[in-house]
Amino acid sequence: KAVVLCTSRYNEEYYCDVLSYCLQKAGAGDSSLGATHIIEFAVYGDGSLGPLQGAQYSRLWIDDTRCRLQRAAISEESTKEIVGILYYAASDCGPDPKVSFAYGKSGYAKVEVPIQDVS
Repeated sequence: KAVVLCTSRYNEEYYCDVLSYCLQKAGAGDSSLGATHIIEFAVYGDGSLGPLQGAQYSRLWIDDTRCRLQRAAISEESTKEIVGILYYAASDCGPDPKVSFAYGKSGYAKVEVPIQDVS
């Protein structure tokens, strides 16, 4: 089972686990994106409140500045689970940025994403 960094929760039955976060520098990987914040996630719901909200509505903030979603790459999708990676345009940030994330369009909690040492 994957390590969960934090959870953006709607309620006990609907929640999104953040599995990884990284800041990819410009020129690495898909260079057409420039510097990019990358969130790997898995969202779950039991269906009691209807289908899961779309991943493309998820929000990321760096030091309280909202980042623009560039791309959502979904690897698994069903009525009760969505797994994928979200790519956000990197904004200028200090050496120790506060990274926050909220899944979906509304109702999911905004949570702080712990940053691993990226030496």
